[in-house]
Amino acid sequence: LEYKYDDIFAVRLGYHYLSPTKGDQQYFTAGAGIRWSIMEFNFSWLGAISQLQNNPLNNTLRFTMLFNFGEDIDGGI
Repeated sequence: LEYKYDDIFAVRLGYHYLSPTKGDQQYFTAGAGIRWSIMEFNFSWLGAISQLQNNPLNNTLRFTMLFNFGEDIDGGI
C-alpha cells in the first residue's frame, strides 16, 4: 500500500508471504519518502514476523536519495 500527499510526501506499507513449501518467509515492510525540488529522500524498513526465520535482511533499514534532473517539477516556461 502507498499513500501520497500532494506528490510531496509518501507513506508505504507491505507484507510478503511465501508458503511453507516454497521457503516459508513472512515479513512486513514500511517506508516513507519526501520530494523536494529535484531531490527525493526515501527510508524503508524490513522486519520478519518471527526472529527464527533465516532472512539476511531481517530488521534492516534502507535510505536512498534520488536526483530527478530530467523531470520538470515546477512546470517550467
